[in-house]
Amino acid sequence: MTSDMDVGSLVQISYGDPSTIVESIREDSRRIHQFQPDILHIFSCAARRTFWTSKEPTYEIQPFKEISPSCGFFSHGEFLRTKGNLNQHNVTLVIAAMREGEKKEASAMSVLTERGTLSKVPLVSRLATFISVTSLELEETNQKLEYANEKLKMAAIIDGLTGLYNRKEIQSQIEKELAREGTRKFSLIMLDIDNFKQVNDTYGHQEGDMVIIALAKILHNEEMAYTDKFSAGRWGGEEFMLLLHDTDVSAASFIAELIRQCFANTSFPTVRMQTISLGVTQTTEDDTLDSLCTRVDAALYKAKKSGKNKVEVL
Repeated sequence: MTSDMDVGSLVQISYGDPSTIVESIREDSRRIHQFQPDILHIFSCAARRTFWTSKEPTYEIQPFKEISPSCGFFSHGEFLRTKGNLNQHNVTLVIAAMREGEKKEASAMSVLTERGTLSKVPLVSRLATFISVTSLELEETNQKLEYANEKLKMAAIIDGLTGLYNRKEIQSQIEKELAREGTRKFSLIMLDIDNFKQVNDTYGHQEGDMVIIALAKILHNEEMAYTDKFSAGRWGGEEFMLLLHDTDVSAASFIAELIRQCFANTSFPTVRMQTISLGVTQTTEDDTLDSLCTRVDAALYKAKKSGKNKVEVL
């Protein structure tokens, strides 16, 4: 139910036995009948109403109506103030029996000596309801845990600023591609924002981040067009690496040029238009991760040294 519990607390789940509860009610009914009240105020926790199922929500309070007029309501537990402390008692049934003057002569209580029209709700059906609700809650909890685990896995491989793969993940994908069996080729594109330090120094890192994010969005869009052949990651700072599966250097150069043009035509509210330089290379039979990354880095360096805002192939 609802109660204060610390994380790590050990709890035991129990379930009420209907016959025991009914017998307790019958005994209390006899005692109240001897009191001969004029009116009864009955306050029951809504959990007890749920226990008796929606078909018979007044199952356990029916006997008291035979004693005297009654009124009351279902609540989320009984609140009891003791020495300045307010406590909540769940799954309780509180009955206030009131009488004015001396009690009258007791009448026959045949309705309480036998169950009469009160039906029996099998314990099995209650346990089935309990198990069903518990299973649903467990399934919902597992779904939340699964979602949380997926978010943690994604956080480990995704760059927080751009939403692209981080360097560790894109490097891992390149290694896997190199380890694949067969003679299929793939290409790399390495790109870097030109004169990016000036952007940060002149306009601040926040504006610099906007430039990086704009480039990342372009790479996301390109990835949409080549879903099964394209992986993009942030290599570091303003540098990015693109892995093009089953793509030769000619096709990779064409894609690199499209990216260059798209970014060159991107406008920013504060910063003037920016450009990027790109290096392209295709894997060879003897390539390792180091040799491949060194070669594509050299192609990028060549583009930078020869005027920037261009694509170079090695």
